[in-house]
Amino acid sequence: MATVIAHEMAHQWFGDLVTMKWWDDIWLNEGFATWMENKAVAAWKPEWHLELDDVQGTVGTLGVDALKNTRPIHQAAETPAQIQELFDGIAYGKAASVLRMLEAYLGPETFRAGVDQYLKQHSYGNATADDFWKTLAAVSKKPVDQIMPTFVKQPGAPMISVRPQCSGNSSTVTLSQKRYFFDRSLFETGNDELWQVPVCLKEHGDSGKDSQKCVLLTRKEQNFALPGCGSWVMANAAAGGYYRSGYSADAVRAMSRDIEKDLTPSERIVLLSDSWASVRVGEQQIGDYLALAEGLQPDRTRAVLEQVTRQLEFISDHLVTDGDRDSYEQWVRRLLSPVAKELGWQAKPGESDETKTLRAHVMHTLDMRAAIPKYWRKRAN
Repeated sequence: MATVIAHEMAHQWFGDLVTMKWWDDIWLNEGFATWMENKAVAAWKPEWHLELDDVQGTVGTLGVDALKNTRPIHQAAETPAQIQELFDGIAYGKAASVLRMLEAYLGPETFRAGVDQYLKQHSYGNATADDFWKTLAAVSKKPVDQIMPTFVKQPGAPMISVRPQCSGNSSTVTLSQKRYFFDRSLFETGNDELWQVPVCLKEHGDSGKDSQKCVLLTRKEQNFALPGCGSWVMANAAAGGYYRSGYSADAVRAMSRDIEKDLTPSERIVLLSDSWASVRVGEQQIGDYLALAEGLQPDRTRAVLEQVTRQLEFISDHLVTDGDRDSYEQWVRRLLSPVAKELGWQAKPGESDETKTLRAHVMHTLDMRAAIPKYWRKRAN
């Protein structure tokens, strides 16, 4: 209720004070309001961790955008039916996710200054996407007007493949991009689509210290230098990007050993999603994903474990054979029993909403997909 109210209040600025020139830019209304809704509520209720819901929203929208019949954010519309079709998850979810990526690339203060300037320039008038890009580019002195059209005017999203190579005390990271499809044949065929992608790299050093560097990927493949020579490099630091990342099996296994300790909850959600996306198109094995899940056994973050339990149930329903079911269910019990015992079956006085929701997800997965041992059932009764 709170986010819906905040969303509609945001339309006083994005929709009323400044209105899009035509319906093909409806994202200037709905994308902005969706981007803003959690900001207001997060300031009021930080314990709800809505920043993690933003990341989950991006993950969900990337799933929609991986379909062959997705559409670009900016799409021509003339008839009432065509206009009505624009009010979908792309206009709301993808537009908000791309705005969050732009905010992360420019920095919150610069982004806010650009938005303020845009609203002042077009108050009580009409504006287009081009007007917004030009204003942000002028304020930030960065190529926003070149980056944004690649995400707004073409459908889909890229997968950024990451290949680091150490040499002495430095390393070179090769980044390559290709549009991601759930359909494996379409993904493997490849295409000519090209994005200009702000990529923030996070390198895990051998000493345990992490370093970050943000770059702009403008070609199909580019090399970037990093100062250190760490054990792994993650390509979506702070989880601000609207793209998927692809890693080798060795890199995923290395990250699985550090995932709970050295990645933020937002980064864990993104890494889990990216790994699962790679499994779907045959770029990784299912065991790589399960290794990440094992690395998260100490995690008690609701949004992270929600991501894990959802996939564990999918694996049980669609991938596990009858011959493997017993061993898989035993593995799930070993993974989730520690958190289940900590949570218990009954809510405790003063327990947070996050903890209550976490209990629901963990117990559902154990009960429905991993046959909770009899003593747990007796305690429940």
